[in-house]
Amino acid sequence: MELNFIHLWFRTALEKDKLLLVQSGSSSPCLDLSRLDKGLATVVWERKTDLVIIEGMGRAIHTNYYAALRCESLKLAVIKNAWLAERLGGNIFSVVFKYEMAPK
Repeated sequence: MELNFIHLWFRTALEKDKLLLVQSGSSSPCLDLSRLDKGLATVVWERKTDLVIIEGMGRAIHTNYYAALRCESLKLAVIKNAWLAERLGGNIFSVVFKYEMAPK
């Protein structure tokens, strides 16, 4: 994946292996964290992951909005459902940007 155009920080982090982009191993729009792909779980454990970014309405909102992780997390989505937007107190096509610090 080409990220060089985004910012020097991303390019440097990728080159120094400080930033890793990993697929979930799931073709579903939702992400069940209790059933992670073994390869993904191994990478997270071995690299002592300190930040997880979950992107997409299905993965970040429907199935993991209230999930508490052991590291920092960022959940990003655009709300494309009027019912869900109303439930969350926003408007359709609102952006959700939920950052959570790691528990102490």
